[in-house]
Amino acid sequence: MAYCINCMEEIEDGVKFCPHCGADPKAYEMNNRALQPMTVLNGKYMIGKVLGEGGFGITYLGLDLILKMRVAIKEYFPVQCASRDTTSGAGNDISIIKGEREYIFQKGFEDYVKEARRLASLEELSGIVKVYDFFHANNTAYLVLEYIDGITLKEWFQQGKQNGWRQALELMRPVIRSLATVHRNGIIHRDISPDNIMLRKDGSITLIDFGAAREFANDGKSLTVALKRGYAPPEQYQTHGGQGPWTDVYAICATLYRLISGRVLPDAMSLYSGSQRITPLQDIDPTVPKQLEAALRKGLSARAEERIQDMEELYACLYEDRKVPVKKAPFALWVAVAAGVLAVLVIVIIAVLAGKSGEDKVSDSGRDAEEVDVDEEAGTEDEAGTADKAGTDQDAGVPVSRDEDTEEAGGEQEKNSSDTAAAYAAANGLAYTLDNMIVVTDNGEGLTVSGTDYMVTEVVLPEEIGGKKITAISGIGSNVTELVLPDSLKTIEANAFKNCVYLESIYIPAGVEYIGANAFENCASLKEIRISSENNVFRLENGRIVDTNGVSYN
Repeated sequence: MAYCINCMEEIEDGVKFCPHCGADPKAYEMNNRALQPMTVLNGKYMIGKVLGEGGFGITYLGLDLILKMRVAIKEYFPVQCASRDTTSGAGNDISIIKGEREYIFQKGFEDYVKEARRLASLEELSGIVKVYDFFHANNTAYLVLEYIDGITLKEWFQQGKQNGWRQALELMRPVIRSLATVHRNGIIHRDISPDNIMLRKDGSITLIDFGAAREFANDGKSLTVALKRGYAPPEQYQTHGGQGPWTDVYAICATLYRLISGRVLPDAMSLYSGSQRITPLQDIDPTVPKQLEAALRKGLSARAEERIQDMEELYACLYEDRKVPVKKAPFALWVAVAAGVLAVLVIVIIAVLAGKSGEDKVSDSGRDAEEVDVDEEAGTEDEAGTADKAGTDQDAGVPVSRDEDTEEAGGEQEKNSSDTAAAYAAANGLAYTLDNMIVVTDNGEGLTVSGTDYMVTEVVLPEEIGGKKITAISGIGSNVTELVLPDSLKTIEANAFKNCVYLESIYIPAGVEYIGANAFENCASLKEIRISSENNVFRLENGRIVDTNGVSYN
């Protein structure tokens, strides 16, 4: 009797086709670097065909000759550090390249041994391939793993298959839960992708190939570069990239995105630079829940520090409806903000009472009293035509005659004399972003906002910081989803929100007089736009921001 190297079932000598799998054993193409079929390792494991080959090793189909059980055997073989030609007659030993690569090989070898032992202790985890044995041979090391009868997700995709978001979530649930335990044991996989996820015949999936797995630590030490484009985050492109559980979070989210959308993500470095963007899932499948979209978006942040940091957090966001995390301010600071808001409300109330006595006044511009609907929060206008709105010296501009109703994002926006950023924020329950989370520079006339803390997703800019008014904005945090601009703002500079791919909602107040070129370029998620009904320069037409000259800005 002999064995078919394609399925490791017993066959009679001389048969042309295996009666079990139908393959022709003699048609197998030999790999010069790989062990030859029928090689026996450690006295009990027979080698069959090569199942896969990557930068860190070769995986073979094997047979446990004692238990008569099929297994997968992974050989540590980093191709950048070692070589071998098993057809030359020189034997099966791996030859290690001398010099710096020898050190890299040995360090990786030590890590491989350590992590193999630790992975073996996690064999009961659902969705993770089981480890059966580990041994040294041929100047390297071998992992004996559970053999999974099925196909990879990559092969499944190549058959034209795709999942809906519900099925995709259920498929990945056990893998995410088990990876949380793997991470707690100090191991990161670093090579999660559809070709390392097996789809069993019963429809369940299992994560395989921990050959690139490494210990993680925040000590700045170098890690060998291991990546698959479309699934590896930016930190894996660097030897000092700060890899950790968040690295696997990105890869899991990229795989989920592939399952749901049918598309491979752009290369992570192009996302990092902003030259490409992620197509929102809701643009592909409108039934995708907003919470799922937000969680995957956060898990796919190009900057590691902005990303969901571990699998427990990702699981809670995907399966337990936990709000996608944002940076929380200390309680004392929120108390201070609340006190400030209360003070503003007191001022507004006083202004409202004072405004009642000036309802019939006509400004020095000679406008008819019937044409001027004086804002109850505005008080009276001075000789320069400047309204003191809510206790500020905001430039109100020169009102022009407008239709009573203004079209907004496909709907009707009724002119409202209390249509201010402050009122909008209050009506939507939005808290002001703390000063220490906002990056500003002095522009001579006031402050220019150039960014916000990366953890803040709902940004409500105050009118003043340190006694100076915010008058311009040139940039904002890359993860912002909702943005309320202050009533004091006059200028939105060119490229201000360029590549803010997650920005969904924005409020533009009456004071904005100028929007620069490409300010909203690549704002792919922007669907909710509100422009103050008192703004005299910009309006909405069929969801487009248009100025008085008919020029569109989004």
